[in-house]
Amino acid sequence: MSHEQIRYQDASTELQSLYDEISIEFKLTGPPNWATYLGNKPSVLRGVWQLYTGIVIDGTLPPLLQELIIFSVSKEQGSAYCAEFHASSIQKLSPQLSYLDLVDIIDGKSRGVVPERYIMAINIAIQLNRSPCPVPSKDAVFIKSDKFSLKEHVEIAGLVALAITFNMHAKTISIPIDSTHRVKGFYL
Repeated sequence: MSHEQIRYQDASTELQSLYDEISIEFKLTGPPNWATYLGNKPSVLRGVWQLYTGIVIDGTLPPLLQELIIFSVSKEQGSAYCAEFHASSIQKLSPQLSYLDLVDIIDGKSRGVVPERYIMAINIAIQLNRSPCPVPSKDAVFIKSDKFSLKEHVEIAGLVALAITFNMHAKTISIPIDSTHRVKGFYL
């Protein structure tokens, strides 16, 4: 796959339609960098987008929790693009949260800025991200919390898988952060 963007004006009609769908969902005037870089291989972009829509858009967890989970996995995976993109999305949902607040949340020092249930879900996601497959039985006890339904556990695992998928593409292609998603104080 080329490491160049396929800009909107250079895209096929079919790719432009996909860009439009993505832009509308993210409330952007144009497609985000991750879409234009994956636009080099439209079938990959379409597959990643279908994964996103199936897990995030059709998901039942609160949007802030979804973003916190994706941010947590992305930061731990070392994906600068995904971590900053989702930190920005979190700040759009909760402008009072600074980047340092977000780091504290995933480090288990939230000081009550998010519900305890969110902290538990983030911890489950981080544990899933760190665990080999299948999950060792010693970790399964922690991961299978009775505080979440089976449907919520499946969704949390889906968010982890989604984040890992996006992270791999972003790190491999070295996607630069969009000007619309820069976060003050961001570091990886």
